[in-house]
Amino acid sequence: MLTNFEYMIVWVIYVVAGIFAMLVVSKMAQFLPRQLGALIKALALVLIFTPWFVNEGQGLMAPAFMVLAFDNLVIDQEDSLRALMPLVITGFVACLFLIVHHLVSRLFDKNTQ
Repeated sequence: MLTNFEYMIVWVIYVVAGIFAMLVVSKMAQFLPRQLGALIKALALVLIFTPWFVNEGQGLMAPAFMVLAFDNLVIDQEDSLRALMPLVITGFVACLFLIVHHLVSRLFDKNTQ
C-alpha cells in the first residue's frame, strides 16, 4: 500500500504525463477540421483526467478509465461499470461546452461582419 506522500507523487507524475499526452493530441488534432479537432481534444481530456474512486469504502482515487479497465478484468461485469458513469457525464458536459462555444463563436462572428 502506498503512503500519502507516494500517492501524491504518483498523481503528480500522472498529471505531468497527461499534460504531455494532451500536447501530442493537440499537435495531431491540428491536421483535422477545427470542430473535429476540438472534439477529439475534449474527449482526450475527459479520458485522461477524470478521476474516480478505486474502492467504494476508501478515499483513494485513480483515473476513471483505469478503474473501469481494472474492474472489468477483476470484478464481474455488473459492478464493473461504476467508473463508466463519471466518464459519460464528463464527456457529455465537455460536448455540451463545445456546442455552446461553437454557437457563441458563430454568433460573435456574425456580429463582427
